[in-house]
Amino acid sequence: MRATRVSALRPADGVVTPPHRTFKKDAPDWYEEMYERQRKAHSSRRIRVERGIAHLKNWRALARHLGRR
Repeated sequence: MRATRVSALRPADGVVTPPHRTFKKDAPDWYEEMYERQRKAHSSRRIRVERGIAHLKNWRALARHLGRR
């Protein structure tokens, strides 16, 4: 069985998605606080991944440019 590129790049834990809201209107205060903590945690994980991808893209562009001189 041959591994494809897509399966090799997929994280073992699955894709991280934001939490779903169970209360749309008139949510209790404890739920709002929990939701806010989850949202910020998800955002900080996403920022790390996005920044890592940006660094790789920047490095690749610089390597191509400097390699052709």
